[in-house]
Amino acid sequence: MENPTNGKLNKTKYKKYRSASKSQSTSLKKVELSQVVKKIETVPEPVKQSPNDAQTVYFNDGERKIDYVLVYSRYEVQKDRYKLDTISTYVSNIKLVGLQTEEEEGLILDDLVCVKIHAPRPILIKYTNLYRIELSQNNPNYKYSRAIRFKFMRSIVTCPNVDDPVYHRAPDTLSGNPPTDYTDAERIYIVNKILSQIHYSSIETEFGFQRLVTRKILLAVYPLHDSLCDWPKEGPVTNRQRKLLARYWATVRYCYKFQPFTIIERYYGPAVAYYFAWLGFYTKMLFPAAVLGVLCFVLGIAYFTYVGKHIDEEVCESNQLICPVCPSDDWCQFSPLRDSCLLMKIAIVLENPATVLYSIIMSFWGVIFMVTWKRKQRMLRVRWNLREYVDTEPREEFIRTAPLTRISSITGNKEYYYPFWHKLRRHILSHFVIFIMFKERVSRKLTELENPRTQLQYDRSYTIKVTILSFGNTFLPIAYLAFFK
Repeated sequence: MENPTNGKLNKTKYKKYRSASKSQSTSLKKVELSQVVKKIETVPEPVKQSPNDAQTVYFNDGERKIDYVLVYSRYEVQKDRYKLDTISTYVSNIKLVGLQTEEEEGLILDDLVCVKIHAPRPILIKYTNLYRIELSQNNPNYKYSRAIRFKFMRSIVTCPNVDDPVYHRAPDTLSGNPPTDYTDAERIYIVNKILSQIHYSSIETEFGFQRLVTRKILLAVYPLHDSLCDWPKEGPVTNRQRKLLARYWATVRYCYKFQPFTIIERYYGPAVAYYFAWLGFYTKMLFPAAVLGVLCFVLGIAYFTYVGKHIDEEVCESNQLICPVCPSDDWCQFSPLRDSCLLMKIAIVLENPATVLYSIIMSFWGVIFMVTWKRKQRMLRVRWNLREYVDTEPREEFIRTAPLTRISSITGNKEYYYPFWHKLRRHILSHFVIFIMFKERVSRKLTELENPRTQLQYDRSYTIKVTILSFGNTFLPIAYLAFFK
């Protein structure tokens, strides 16, 4: 735990919080606005790209790969001096850290300007060491595929076959060997980390493209997909990962085959790969549950044939009347019992004695699912060379409103924090108001009032509030009708 006695009043609430190296921070601070006055005066005229270059993922020289793209409106920037200065400073600082840029206008919307960003290999190596990123090429536990028992569930991307012609058209991807260079996901992740730490003004807390997007100075910031995913009829397959996924995974005719998680992870990154791994595992675990459900339904039909004769005699052929539920004093009449004949037969089929056993089995199924998924999750973490995810980057709102600072006893760096009693008051108020039956909007406002330190804590607090409100909104009326009204 950090020592709260080291806290002191934050006289300048707009100081930045960065965990990058001291040398990097110092080099960024040395950028004086006077050095970029000429660049601020006017945004450089971007190069018009030809239609032939529109589908590439490289600079105009055809060699440097585009890792990230910044988009802004030329018209909006030129009429607003602040936006002009901000973008010019941000792009200048991007170049100072070693990233390479190239600007082009849009083909259809020529008012939009795209700033293409490329990370040279020395920069990738530098920031890989700085951020301690574990690369797939250095993973000793890398494994491309596993044995699949049923042949009809195999494909060339899950079980590569050397004798298959497709194998020789994309050997680097299908060989099963670890990648020899940075994967697309790793390049994007590193550039994203760099862009998130670059300043766009002389104020210490003014850094990161996320805030430029929030302030609508940048219209969009995104990495590019590989170019068109059309499958060539012959020859080697370029941009092979996306094309292999499009042809042998993202189609209906391959929906019953195992998913190529390794290629998904190398192209989209571990977050997307984890989602599809969970989805595939959940679908596989649902299969025995679905078989048991169908079996219970069949047993219900068999049970109906056994008791159906009694239903016909006691319900369908009955002349008895059922006491009415009167919606009003003007309309109230008895209904014959035989009108419930069809509903009774359906209830016998669906709510037979086998469903009791099925509900017990499903409770065990839920426990087994959670245990086996955690086991698979750990296996994927080792295979993809991942660590336990911990979100330590403070949110901009937390830094701006935190009243105190202190020296962390773990990192030795300055950090922003709220005193315990200050935090307690906000939590009490937040959890008191939560019982008022509002939902997402109130939950979001209450979470912002708590002001969690990281985005992970923010999402967790927001999810808990929405869940509690949804539960109360759903079941409190039922409890009111059952026990009070």
